[in-house]
Amino acid sequence: MDTISKVCSCKNNNAIVKKLIVETPAAKIVVEGPVMSEYIKELDLEPSLKSFRNHRLQKTALMEISALPEGRVFIARHDKLIVGYVAFHRPDEYQRWSHPDLANVLLELGGIEVSNHWRQYRLASKILEAAFSTDYFDDKIVISNEYYWHWDLEDTKLKMWEYRNLMEKLLCSVGFDTWITDEPEIVSHPANMFSVRIGKKVNEEAIARFRNLCILGYQPFRDSH
Repeated sequence: MDTISKVCSCKNNNAIVKKLIVETPAAKIVVEGPVMSEYIKELDLEPSLKSFRNHRLQKTALMEISALPEGRVFIARHDKLIVGYVAFHRPDEYQRWSHPDLANVLLELGGIEVSNHWRQYRLASKILEAAFSTDYFDDKIVISNEYYWHWDLEDTKLKMWEYRNLMEKLLCSVGFDTWITDEPEIVSHPANMFSVRIGKKVNEEAIARFRNLCILGYQPFRDSH
């Protein structure tokens, strides 16, 4: 059983930096963020963090995200080794979610990953806890597109729907709800999941515009021959 022995907040270039010290039987883990690109550069990324790409390329991606004005990266580290992370950024410009009316409101939880050597200590929930413990996301709508092909079913020994339930509970713990959308990649497989967290200061107009984006009336492709 892990325990948090210290929680602190401080200013870092006008951002609130949250830090949790998590004591585990194996070692002390520091959960912190949002971290800057220069800070990530001085750290190493655990090689098993490769769900999205090679761990070296993933480190570069985290540095690029943290350098964006709207980018936010929270990490869990053991000494100078990153063993888990959560990254937030604006949706891709070619996605429906990048509607200009929601440019300052909508963010995507673009990735959450914890090394298979450290998952038993619930670090994913600790990183999310740190991320959402400040008021930065109070006026934001945050979306999470969960695709089964990114899930580590092999190492976790979980079945696909067990992993989906795990992700649903994890996101629910910080205020996400599962929403319905006809976004093609989400509906391409029944296990895929679209989750949404609406901050308490988001106005009703923005929420209404977002709801309209969720269902655009796309029809599945059918071969006419």
